[in-house]
Amino acid sequence: MNSGLSHQDVIFKLRFGSPAQQSDIAQQLRRLAVCRLEGFCAKVGVLPTDLMESNESACAIAAYAQIFPGTGAGSSDQQAGLLLRWVVSFQEGSMPELAIMQIAGALNAVDLADVNHGASFRGGRLKGSVGPLRMAIRAAFEARGVMNNRELWAYLREQQPAGLQFSGKAGESLAEVFIDGGIGSKDWTYFVNRATEERKVL
Repeated sequence: MNSGLSHQDVIFKLRFGSPAQQSDIAQQLRRLAVCRLEGFCAKVGVLPTDLMESNESACAIAAYAQIFPGTGAGSSDQQAGLLLRWVVSFQEGSMPELAIMQIAGALNAVDLADVNHGASFRGGRLKGSVGPLRMAIRAAFEARGVMNNRELWAYLREQQPAGLQFSGKAGESLAEVFIDGGIGSKDWTYFVNRATEERKVL
């Protein structure tokens, strides 16, 4: 499902519309971006209504969705975050022409990300793609360098990446990670195997 908004109409109204038209189309775009970020907001514990009412909250979540793709944000989330950021910039009157250009690009990217996301699940997982735990492990290695399994567990348990819940101490029988999205709880051995797989591709 794409945005359903005519990109030409959006840009025309943002550039040449009356203040009321500009305000209306900007609010529609903001609502679109927030709708696309609802799942991500749930993972990070933020109410979508906050993004509609608070520019500060909107910018914070927009930045988080773009900077930390390994902690729960997919490509569509990242593009929606980018769209939200520039819509807020336009609404605040900050560099309106640049904001309009960026909105146009982000709106196209949101639609493309949705198309690619749908295609990726029709034939199962894409070759080379990894699950949320591997993504979190990869992000941890990129942030802190390669760690042993106990160090990695301790780091991720402290960080608690969105979509993952770590409990118990590394190596213990009660150590487990709960993975959102219908995957469920996994034990220490599963964690070690995913970490080993990720080290092999470094």
